[in-house]
Amino acid sequence: MAEPTQRDEVWSTSLTKALQQGENVSPAEIADITGVSERVCSETMYIMHERGWLNRQTSADGSVYYEQPYWLEFQEYDFPEEP
Repeated sequence: MAEPTQRDEVWSTSLTKALQQGENVSPAEIADITGVSERVCSETMYIMHERGWLNRQTSADGSVYYEQPYWLEFQEYDFPEEP
């Protein structure tokens, strides 16, 4: 079986934090969690935004963060239990 790529790790972690946990996430935060460069995180998360998986927002200080898209709402029971 193929090993996950860096972009796979960014995609998975971003979706988990933004969708499953309902948190706003930044490329820097995802880079810290995954060990992937902030540039790769930024590029990957922008593509996720372009494809509708994340909403891209800019805060008052100009920093970029991503959040759950408005059209997608999950409830706790939508996720499998932790192993």
